[in-house]
Order: sequence, then C-alpha cells, then structure tokens
Amino acid sequence: MRAGVARKTAFSLAEMMIALVILGFGLLVIGAALPVGLQYERDMIDRATGQAAAEYALDVIEQRVRLVRDPYDETLGKTSNYADIFQPRRGTTMSPPPGLAPGGQPHELAVEVPTMAFPNGRLWEPFIKVRPLLPVGIDPDDISRELDAHVDETPHAYVERRIRDRVDEILPSDDWMYQEWDGVGNEAWTGPTLPSMTAVYPPVPFALRFRTGTGSEPQEPSGDFLREPYRRLWVTEAPATEATRRKVLESGVSWVAFYRRVSYAEGSDPNLYEVIAVATRRPAGYFFPWYNSTNVLRKAVAPVPWLVAFQGVDPALQRDVDYVEIERPTPYRPDRVLKVEFPEPATLTFTCDDATGYLFPPGSIFLPAVNDELLSVHALLTPRTQHGGFVPHSPEALPIYEVSGRERNATGGWSIIVKSNGFYPWVEGDPAVDLSHWPVWVIPPAFKEKQTIGGRQFPVCDAKSPVLAVARRIIRFTEVP
Repeated sequence: MRAGVARKTAFSLAEMMIALVILGFGLLVIGAALPVGLQYERDMIDRATGQAAAEYALDVIEQRVRLVRDPYDETLGKTSNYADIFQPRRGTTMSPPPGLAPGGQPHELAVEVPTMAFPNGRLWEPFIKVRPLLPVGIDPDDISRELDAHVDETPHAYVERRIRDRVDEILPSDDWMYQEWDGVGNEAWTGPTLPSMTAVYPPVPFALRFRTGTGSEPQEPSGDFLREPYRRLWVTEAPATEATRRKVLESGVSWVAFYRRVSYAEGSDPNLYEVIAVATRRPAGYFFPWYNSTNVLRKAVAPVPWLVAFQGVDPALQRDVDYVEIERPTPYRPDRVLKVEFPEPATLTFTCDDATGYLFPPGSIFLPAVNDELLSVHALLTPRTQHGGFVPHSPEALPIYEVSGRERNATGGWSIIVKSNGFYPWVEGDPAVDLSHWPVWVIPPAFKEKQTIGGRQFPVCDAKSPVLAVARRIIRFTEVP
C-alpha cells in the first residue's frame, strides 16, 4: 500500500435503504397530489364555464323574451302563445275572449269595478310564484325534428302539468285554473319563445324558422317578422346538419332558468322580474329526465326542472318558541319575526321518500316555488288563506338552498342536508311532518339507464349533481300590445 493516498468510502446499505424510503415516500405524495390538482383544475374550469353559461342564458332571455298585454289574437281567433312568462288571466280559451284584466300598470287601477283587477288580473298573486322558463325542447334522438310549442309532448307541457297537479292538491277548486297555470296543448296560454339551440353552451350556430297559423295549415308571417319577435306560435330550427346535431349532443353544458315577479305591491311594476339561470353539465351519453302525457320517460339535452315536496324539516320552527307573530292592521296577517335568542343552525335537514331523494345529490340546489304573499291591495278585497312561506316573513325574497349531503333515514327514505341561509319553511300545519304546501323546484341529475317499478319507468340518476353555477338578474321585460 502506497503511503499518502486517502481512502474513499461508499454509501452503506442502510443509508441506501433510507434514501430509497424517502424517495418512495416523496413519489407517493406527488402521485397522490397529482389527481387532486387535476380535479381542482377541472372544477375551476367547470365553475368558469358554468358562470359564463349562466350569464349567457340571462343575456339571451333579456334580449328575446317579451310580455304581451292581451294574449288573445283576434286574427287567429285564439290565444297566441306570445311569451314564456306566466301572467294570471281571466276568461277561458274559447269564450268570452280571454285577456288580462285592466290595471296592473305602475300606479294604475283603471277599472270600472276595482275588485276585478285583483282576482282576474296581474295584481293577483299566484300560489306558484317561481316558475321555469324553458326553450323549445330538443329531441336527442332526432334533433332535426320540429317540436311544436302547442303539443303535449314537450318539456314545457310537462312542467305545466306538474304545476297543475301540485296546485290542484292544495287548491281543490276550478276557480284558480287560469290564475295559476298556462295550460298545455290547444289549451295553452303561452309557449316557449326561445329556440332550443340557445339552451346549450358554447352557443351553436343555427337557422331559425318562425311560423304562425294552425297546426294543419302553417302560414309564413307577413312583413318583417324579425321586428316582432314576440309574435310566435312556433319557434323551430331549420333541419340541423349532422355537424350541428353532433355539436349539440356533445355539448355537455346547458342551462335552465327560473323567473318570479319582483313585487305584487300596489303601484309595483308588473313587468319587473328576477330571473335565475342555472348552468349544468351532463356526462357524455347521459340526458335529463322528464315524462310525457302518458307517463313515458323521455330524455332531454337541457335540464327540465321537477316540482316536488318534502315530507318535513328539522328544525321545524314553532310559533312563540322560535319566532313571534307581530300583529298588523286588519286584514293583513301577522308578520313573522325570529326571536333574538333563537340559535340559528348551520344546516337544515329535509326528509323525503325514496324516489324523491335521488333527485338531491350533494352539490345540487332547489328553489322554493312559493314564498310569502305580499298581502297587497287585493287582500283588502279578496282575502284568502296563505299556505306556505318563510320565517322570517319575506314576501319579496327568494332564498336558494344548497344540498351539502344526504343519507338514509330510519323510515327508508332520505334525509337531505342543506346549508342554512337564514330562511326557514313555514306552512299552515306542522313543518316537521308535512311540507306538501311548500313545493320546491329541483333539477334532477342526468340519467343513462332506466328501471321499471310497478309498470312505470324511472331514471337511474347520476350520483353527482349537474349544477355548475347560478346567476341572478333583475330584468324589466319589454311589453308589447
């Protein structure tokens, strides 16, 4: 051995093993974080796309939807389906000629018999105040097929039937008929005025055909029809090309909107509405469910809201325990105010049956279809029972409830857990066991498979909520003669 040469030592086996363990642990951490980061990125893209789609929906509605003062068309000799927006009507679809009662404009009560402006005109507060605003339906199996606004087999007609059935359970009388719903088929007062292609996002270019006339004898409109976009019996797309059809079917993002009149107070603007647009995403190969007039399950590209009711809620607020009623001058009903010492919970728990529970996966939302009656001037003349509302009393508010979780309960149904927003259901009876007078709108998850139970088809809903974003806007709709 030569003197003066330093000995070089290598890593020991133990050191190599420790280094490998540290390296492996680091790789595991990176591997676990990568999917989380990708999911976060997808969620951010979905939120941004959803918000853009919701704002796009509001722009389309504000630009295209019109109100009409008299829905009876003298030329056609029947109701003319001018606009999507429901307004209480008088008369029937045949005779005498139906129309809106006089009055209803800001600071206007120009009627010979003042009471007629309330039960028969736009100052009437309908029970179902929040309603969907749907475009013409898209048939996923044949997107080039024209869908008439008058026929019964459309999502618009399905929604109207749900409103009729729900109101009929609560108000078992024919007196409310044209003050509470629009009708379907030849009985329809209104029909969709928005083209179906507008329901998907990003927008898909398409060609429109506007027609008026009867179902058997369609007529081309005279004059510059585009100057009168509200005069539409049918709004149909020209036969779609294969490329257009593919774009629509592949467009996973679509929207649905809801509307409500801002106020029914005396002197309020009957054309001022709040519109809520909900953007959704459906997985590839999935569609949104609805039923035709014979209860056959159908599918749609754009969401179709369902009107449902819960069985109960917890906590169920009790008068004089959780809130107090403050008397107001006759005939106004008492105001409901939460007690200062009421401990507001972080969540509310709604109970429902087995079939309804599948409509509320975590992340979904629902909108109450009713809210407190303002008890404006018409209450002085035609007082009526209020069936549902909120604590605190909020006639001009529309809270939206977000589902944070759901779980099976002891009765075999579901417990739907929602984030508290400070508004609690109020009904005539006990909200702990009966919320049938407090219906809500929910967007059901998309489905791909279906099952038959008791001779009826049911969708096998996706376990994930389709909701991406919600946008709200106050719009004063243009009214035409």
